[in-house]
Amino acid sequence: MSKLAKNKALTGNISLVVLLAFLFTMTFGIAFVPQDAYAAYTYKTDQTIPGNDKGFKGTYTTTSEKVTVKLDPLSGVDFAVADIYLSISGTGSIGKMVYQGVYSNVYTWEYAGQMVYDQVYLLVYINGAVYGSIFLDVRDPVPDSGGGSAPTTPATTTNTETGAVTSTNTSSTLNVNTASVEADIAKSGVTEIKLAIPQDLAKAENTVAVPAATLQKAFEADKPVVVAAAGVELKLPVGAMDLKTMAQDGATVSIVITKVDPSKVDPSNSEASNTYNVLGNIFSIEIQVTKDGQSKGAIESFSQQLMLTLPYSGVDLKGVAEDRLSMSRYNTVTRRWDNLGGTIDKKNKVVTVPRSSLSMYALAERPLKSFADITGHWAKADIELMAGRGIVNGMSATTFAPDNMITRAEFATLVVRSLNLADDKQSAGRFKDVSASDWFAGMVGAAVKAGLVSGYEDGSFRPGSFITREEMAAVIAKAMALDSLTEQQITGQLSVFKDAGSISLWARAAVAGAVKQGVVRGRTDGTFDPKANATRAEGVIMLKHMLQSTGKL
Repeated sequence: MSKLAKNKALTGNISLVVLLAFLFTMTFGIAFVPQDAYAAYTYKTDQTIPGNDKGFKGTYTTTSEKVTVKLDPLSGVDFAVADIYLSISGTGSIGKMVYQGVYSNVYTWEYAGQMVYDQVYLLVYINGAVYGSIFLDVRDPVPDSGGGSAPTTPATTTNTETGAVTSTNTSSTLNVNTASVEADIAKSGVTEIKLAIPQDLAKAENTVAVPAATLQKAFEADKPVVVAAAGVELKLPVGAMDLKTMAQDGATVSIVITKVDPSKVDPSNSEASNTYNVLGNIFSIEIQVTKDGQSKGAIESFSQQLMLTLPYSGVDLKGVAEDRLSMSRYNTVTRRWDNLGGTIDKKNKVVTVPRSSLSMYALAERPLKSFADITGHWAKADIELMAGRGIVNGMSATTFAPDNMITRAEFATLVVRSLNLADDKQSAGRFKDVSASDWFAGMVGAAVKAGLVSGYEDGSFRPGSFITREEMAAVIAKAMALDSLTEQQITGQLSVFKDAGSISLWARAAVAGAVKQGVVRGRTDGTFDPKANATRAEGVIMLKHMLQSTGKL
């Protein structure tokens, strides 16, 4: 095996220009001279470069190699936290992976006659001494019994409803049939466009390549696009990306879903595991743009939140209860897994979260989260469950205040988190007492946009006002989109409460529907107490029942 690689401990300590010059002289055959970060640098070599015995080995090629590194400033983006992704193309090349934060935004490799197995690191420091170092793990072709090289598995092509899938033993690419997809876009009965690589054709790396113009047509028809491969789904909502220029340029948008080798996620680093027990596969998700076969970089920010769904199986759980599942993002800067929470669909065995950026993701066992002031409380187990899901937070790191009255803003936040709705501060701007800087603005806006809550005639939302039990039930009923009940059915459902007559006329149907679904229950004395202000614990319990009723908990 030939490797252009380096000890991980040494990787973090590269800091000298002289070492950089050595690296580029060794790897590319020319000395690298730091220039302005706006410039482009191209290196070419047509011969095999030998390795050395000082921790580095040269690039292994059987015929030719071309490496282009282009450094572009990212406007408004902190280089230190930007996640940029690798793009690889060329005959016989496989793999598309990054395991550490990098600071360039365009780089391409083209290999001929060689299998590229893993990309280990690409680091470019704009403000430091090191401007670039490339590390690849390249495996020599396996010789056959006659002493020659084993032939590469030929690619096969399979036609599907949305395009042709070209597969090798390690990758599959769906090249979208624009005529077929655009015909679906034009159909009034089609509400979303699904572009999927069939499960039996999914490989370690899966790419769905669709013309930007076709994506734009879907968005113009108010139809989101769902990309699926290897059990993963990424939903692109209408307007998530500005496609106008890309469409005019004839660019192609490629959504890449890759299974990551767990050993590449710094398993030796104790921080990487955090307190999370990673379960199942790790996936890298990225969206790349190409034109005429040339990479134009990755799309890294979105105007609407995408919905990311990861699958799990009983084997993946390793005995962990489904309620403890959470989606996590690998933070390439801190080298830790960040908890994202997520909505669990036990029926379909998937977890979904909204995302405004893309990275590396996995499902994990969420650590138990508790608070000192819920010991002995009747809602302790449920508060811990919902806190572990990331739906509720404490008043502090150690207190939850379960018996405090819950405010309108707090309950709107809990509902939005439970439903995984995307933040929408703009929709909250209609209220004179909600500022964009308020911690709850995005959540209130999302609840308003979804039709779950509304304001008052004076233009206020009154976020700090307490919410009553019947008001809370009404919000839940809207969130569940419950079927209408007849007056006889309403009366029958409410008859379980001694004080049914005190429920407001406008709330009767909502409370009855929620009771029928097992979401709303009475107090221990047999009353519903509709006008009483609800507590934080009661809000948690009601939302837990809602998630259970809909199969998401």
